[in-house]
Amino acid sequence: MVDKINKLAARLDELNRLGDETTEKVDVLNALAEKLVFDDAKRSLEFCAEAYELSKKLSYTQGMGQSLGLMGSSHFMVSDHDAAYDKFLEAMTFAEEAGDEMEQADILSGLAGVQLSLGDYELALSYSFKALRLYQKLDNPYREAWCLNGIGGGHHDMGDYDGALK
Repeated sequence: MVDKINKLAARLDELNRLGDETTEKVDVLNALAEKLVFDDAKRSLEFCAEAYELSKKLSYTQGMGQSLGLMGSSHFMVSDHDAAYDKFLEAMTFAEEAGDEMEQADILSGLAGVQLSLGDYELALSYSFKALRLYQKLDNPYREAWCLNGIGGGHHDMGDYDGALK
């Protein structure tokens, strides 16, 4: 992963030297943010915020939506749940407009994580089941399993141990 980050950083440096303000730069910034979200969420936030601003300037809606989703994930990783929730909701608007069901499912999963962290287990489960249905429709067993694990955790946290095992 470090090699991929280094390659992306080198490409970003090159684009900056060239003064490129293009969708490619947005995509590179978002790719860097995505690679860093779990290991360095604060730096990830910097990259996706820059990507978002450039996307707005370029009217690049795909870049805006992706940036917002990454901001949601990054805010979640630094335990800023209110900001994470807001960014995920903004990102959902773009995912719905684009008809991108995988992105919608990922955002729903992020919203579930936020609500689980805030202790609103019912809402977390609601988001999780919506995400699960989309992952099943899209035939993505990895994300389906991830979602089922979260659903089990939500039931466990509510004290519904039988529900957690179903």
